[in-house]
Amino acid sequence: YQGNAKAYVVTLDGSVLRTPARRPLTFASQTLAQAVAAEWEYQDARAIRPFTMPLMAISSTSVDRTPYMRNDIVENLIKHLHTDGALCRNPSE
Repeated sequence: YQGNAKAYVVTLDGSVLRTPARRPLTFASQTLAQAVAAEWEYQDARAIRPFTMPLMAISSTSVDRTPYMRNDIVENLIKHLHTDGALCRNPSE
């Protein structure tokens, strides 16, 4: 794990982990970077099993697709926001 003030990265064989679109994959959280590294450590040297790496898939998708679809994602979230609710109790009441 290599950390700096802004992000953490995972390295494989000395190279920074990249998304399927070849973008560097960085993490704001050391915990998430360690979890993705653990997913890679679990892989067999002879075969990569993508179905065993859900955090890697979600992280890669967020880097590769979200910047280009941001407006669509926000519009969809706003459209369905009224269907999702949360009830929070104020302990002082």
